[in-house]
Amino acid sequence: MEKLNYLFAACKGGVFIEYNEHKLYNETVEQFLTGQGEKEYIEDEIWQMMLDLDTIIGIEFYSPAREESYSIYHYDLNHALDHCLEILANQPYTSVRIGSNY
Repeated sequence: MEKLNYLFAACKGGVFIEYNEHKLYNETVEQFLTGQGEKEYIEDEIWQMMLDLDTIIGIEFYSPAREESYSIYHYDLNHALDHCLEILANQPYTSVRIGSNY
């Protein structure tokens, strides 16, 4: 929960988290993410686990400067949040300190 609180505090422009959105459309993981044009941005190992587990965790967030958005897809919420926090840690406008204590 603490990771989510860091993400929410840093992203004043919005955070959207979706779990298994592909199932709303009766699509497979592959159909959904390929149709969204996201497959090419997902590492092979993560992609394979998403397929094996039939699981998509999607997090879209806007940088603190609200100039760009990021979409992260993973099969594990904690790993997805870690990746989001790594991105924010490298943003010049992040108002929340993100460290090893989350």
